[in-house]
Amino acid sequence: MENNILLQSLKYLPEYSTLLAAEGVLARNTWEANLSTGKALEILTLFALLHYSQKNSAVCQIDSFFLENADLFYSRNEIPYHHGAQAGHDAVYSEPSYSLEKRFLSAVMPRATFTIDDREYMVFREGCPLHLFKHIANGGEIYKDRPDLVIVEGSINLLELKNQKISLKHSNSLGDAEIVLSIKNTNLVPLYDYQKTADYDVIINSIYECSVSKTSSHVDEQLARYQTLFSEKQILPNCFFVNGKEAKSAFSTLNVDILKLPHSLFDEKAEDYFNESLSSLL
Repeated sequence: MENNILLQSLKYLPEYSTLLAAEGVLARNTWEANLSTGKALEILTLFALLHYSQKNSAVCQIDSFFLENADLFYSRNEIPYHHGAQAGHDAVYSEPSYSLEKRFLSAVMPRATFTIDDREYMVFREGCPLHLFKHIANGGEIYKDRPDLVIVEGSINLLELKNQKISLKHSNSLGDAEIVLSIKNTNLVPLYDYQKTADYDVIINSIYECSVSKTSSHVDEQLARYQTLFSEKQILPNCFFVNGKEAKSAFSTLNVDILKLPHSLFDEKAEDYFNESLSSLL
């Protein structure tokens, strides 16, 4: 794709130059893809969200894991429970330079964290593993829904990484959950152990869907389904639609001219939109 988009993005987002300039198959698959795939729109929406949260005095952090493995920042928050040779999955599942351990870490770790008024939030991309773990621990089946961007309340601490297992702890205002995953290729989510406090739940505050091809009715249906799936104790997550076309959704919509990326995500209209969406966290 249009390396010019990447070069212009570096001008808008110098604080994320390490991630933008990542070298590897996943980054190349994003920046060299045709604009019609929506890959550039999605990743730039993530960066825009972080950029505007910082402008609103949030404290944003990217984990050192992604600064040291910048190409994996472009992967999904999807547990690699499919075998690496299976067709139709991202290159991260078959690229030999990524160990299974690193693939699991990139799947469970948020792409960024930020703090607003002493409240901690995490941003996940194309999946919400914390919700999936809770869902499976409660007897649910694996689901295929992967919202483009998800803001979740709380923080994750990596407790242990040894003996082919990852142990982590998620804490939020409702309590804590300690989660242990087996690091192995399997057709199931390898949830080894799951312990939570009585009132714990996964609080999903916001969902962003990005598209350059979906109809408004499709997006309305999709976001309504996400609200049902990811609601917590009848509290629905706020949903937002970043659209590379002119159509509006029943949900809050930002229309972006994809031919003017990244500029159209950093103009006054976009800034107002992201500021309003971030205000829903307060």
